[in-house]
Amino acid sequence: LCLCMLASMLCFTGCQEKSEPVNRTAFRGLDEDEMFIGGYIGPRPVYRRDGEVIWRGLEDVSVFQDLKDAGLNYIVDELNFAGSTYEYAKKALEFAQEAGLMYFMPAYDVLKVKGQIMASDVEIKATLEEMYQYDSFGGLFLKDEPTSDMFPFIEKSLNKLGEIEEELGYTDLRHFLNLFPQVSPDQLSNGTDSKITWEAYIRGLSS
Repeated sequence: LCLCMLASMLCFTGCQEKSEPVNRTAFRGLDEDEMFIGGYIGPRPVYRRDGEVIWRGLEDVSVFQDLKDAGLNYIVDELNFAGSTYEYAKKALEFAQEAGLMYFMPAYDVLKVKGQIMASDVEIKATLEEMYQYDSFGGLFLKDEPTSDMFPFIEKSLNKLGEIEEELGYTDLRHFLNLFPQVSPDQLSNGTDSKITWEAYIRGLSS
């Protein structure tokens, strides 16, 4: 299952009448009656000062605990923007587990989403097996604001993840994709479709 965030609003069931049943989405680490409340963690380069790239979230569990105390139960890691590594992701999983948070790990080292290069089945399986040992691992943060020309690769990635997770029995993992808000066709399509609408863009992964 891939979760898509649109203009910073995460929607699961839409608006329904109270009399209609609501199909809830199960998340690893959350009880059936617990609502998903997520947020981002990690500074983008624009927030750096004087070349500083080390963020205090690397030091101890306090930042993660503050997020938990604020009411969040899932966090999406953007620390890859600040030069973090695969090893940091494992440290973040430790902090998240200690604080009682679930964690979407950046996928760039798993699926090579940014460069659209698929990792091997062996590499993906090994990564998932290692990350799944942490109770805080909820899934992968696939891509921030992908353009429509990336959708075929993303669909291929999701299909491959689904196959491997089914084989491993990790069917409770969820993966996160942050879509564009309403912007120009050139931005939505990376200049490949001057007539694409936002509605067509957000439906692109299921077309």
